[in-house]
Amino acid sequence: MKRLKYIMLYAGLLAITACSSEEFSSDETDRDAEVCLAVSVSGSEAASRAGESYIKTAFASEDQIRLVNTKFFGEPTFDDNTIYSYKEKGTEWDEFTPLNENSVTWNDFSPTSFVYMFEAIYYPGNNPFDYVPTVQNSEENFKKADLLLAHHRMSLDERFKEIYLTFHHAFAMIRVEAIVPIGTGGLPQNAIQSASLKNVQTEYKIDYTSTIQNDALRTVTGQGSLTDVTMWLQSKSVNSSDKTQTYIFLGIIPVPQQQIVGTDFVHFKVKVNNTEKTYCFVPDKSISLRQAHVTILRLKLGTNGDLPLLLDAEIKPWTEASAGMILDEEDSSTDNGQTGEGNQPGDQEGGA
Repeated sequence: MKRLKYIMLYAGLLAITACSSEEFSSDETDRDAEVCLAVSVSGSEAASRAGESYIKTAFASEDQIRLVNTKFFGEPTFDDNTIYSYKEKGTEWDEFTPLNENSVTWNDFSPTSFVYMFEAIYYPGNNPFDYVPTVQNSEENFKKADLLLAHHRMSLDERFKEIYLTFHHAFAMIRVEAIVPIGTGGLPQNAIQSASLKNVQTEYKIDYTSTIQNDALRTVTGQGSLTDVTMWLQSKSVNSSDKTQTYIFLGIIPVPQQQIVGTDFVHFKVKVNNTEKTYCFVPDKSISLRQAHVTILRLKLGTNGDLPLLLDAEIKPWTEASAGMILDEEDSSTDNGQTGEGNQPGDQEGGA
């Protein structure tokens, strides 16, 4: 008889638990499960200075981002149902909402252990690509290479809340400052026609299998065959006091797998009296590149075709790409209309 009472009591408890569980699940399903994103770009607060409009520091009305809930470090598939479009600008965070009516909701998400894991990506111009554009000879083409990534985790009790995403620049920027003597014994003004990065990888691979800190940047490395990238002539300025002209070229590439040393890295096309020459920079020491950072190379060119001399090199955060730029020289000008070669297919540090 006692055993029968215990069995009946246990069955009653199970019934109550099951009923409560069903009610909880029903309540959760009935809640507003639409996914809302609050988005920002890492370091944007430090990049509001004039002259840095070409650096992505915030999102705009035409922008789209893609978000995937991954499970057990699986690689995300960013299909059309993962697209979120810009809704409105906030004080610190921009708001994005699903683009399609068939987009996933919170009810489609599954946790890994005790957290929800999210991977997000922003393709410049909303056009997915597997390799960096090789023609970056204008501001528009340069911006097309600036891929952004975000990783975020949320606890189970944060379900249905806004998902806060901090995006990071996935690749490395290279800024080449070419200082050229002009006038007597030097080159004519505007002699440098273009510059290109040589023997670099433009395909890239994102490591989604490693554990990283919340809101950190995933490791991205270059892969595939070597090719050339035409750089953007961002500015050129004349310094009349020391009779030099400074050209600033910018380019974006994935952090390479191989070291950058002992081989052609930057080529300059120079035109004098309708004759073109190529000046080649071959670093004798390894050049370091780092994700979300700009590597600044200051080179001095001669007049007789000698190899450009490296004056100094440094690495700065991406948002400081314009730091130290000469903005008040005489006869300063900006050239965004260089022509280049055709397209070719094609925190991490490389080349050290």
